[in-house]
Amino acid sequence: MNSAVAAFQSFLAAHANIEQLDSNGDSQKAIVAALAAGPGTANGAFDTFDQAIQRVSVLTQQEFDGHIRSARSHITGLAIGISLAFLLVAILVLYGFQQRIGEYR
Repeated sequence: MNSAVAAFQSFLAAHANIEQLDSNGDSQKAIVAALAAGPGTANGAFDTFDQAIQRVSVLTQQEFDGHIRSARSHITGLAIGISLAFLLVAILVLYGFQQRIGEYR
């Protein structure tokens, strides 16, 4: 994550340099700087940032998947418990109906 932040800060610095060139009326140099590729350029810094963000995304996805797998095991037990509770409620409702029907006989 720190590498992504550092890469983004590097991109912002390179972008600020391009804006400064353009603000000073050096539009041609600003265009060249904006289109330049490789290390030390805005595009190079953005590529580094993009790669770092992709790594962070993969790590975050792996952590999320781990939490989902963990939750599934808890949900399985919960589903069984809810099913048993529903069955118990159904039995008690039928028992209650039988009591009321028995009063009318």
